[in-house]
Amino acid sequence: LNPKFVRFPGGAYVESYASPMIPRWRESVGAIETRKPLWSIWGYGTSNGFGFHEYLQLCDDLNANPVYVTNAGILNQRYLLRYEEVRNMNTWIDELTSAIAYATEPRDSLYGQHRSENGRSDPFPLNFVEIGSQNQGFIYERRYRNFRSAVRDSFPQIAMVCNDTLG
Repeated sequence: LNPKFVRFPGGAYVESYASPMIPRWRESVGAIETRKPLWSIWGYGTSNGFGFHEYLQLCDDLNANPVYVTNAGILNQRYLLRYEEVRNMNTWIDELTSAIAYATEPRDSLYGQHRSENGRSDPFPLNFVEIGSQNQGFIYERRYRNFRSAVRDSFPQIAMVCNDTLG
């Protein structure tokens, strides 16, 4: 197939139907038996046996750009519209920035050491992240701008995908 990019975890799965079911990268790395299983909005479960680290390795093996997708603090807008309070957005922003750090920081950093413990000492080539999936409207735009500021401050090399046109 020779894909140019691969999204993960992607789609409505990242939006979920309840906050405890939103995928978090930390819960998908390390020993498989310790990973938190999740239930998707589409009615099927996952063991997290294929997690963030395996995804990054697969993209590297395929020579495809990883596009990591993070929840924007919004549950699925089509089925169950709920928003995290903007004052709680730092939790979700940290989820994204720590994932970027895990993938890209040198092996002697905190997250680089964690990545090395999982079998990869060299950084992965993560250059793209998507903020939310299939989100839209003013409330999404406000959250996107918060993510964008935080990512640009810490990781200016990362390009961000937006789900809506910003007014």
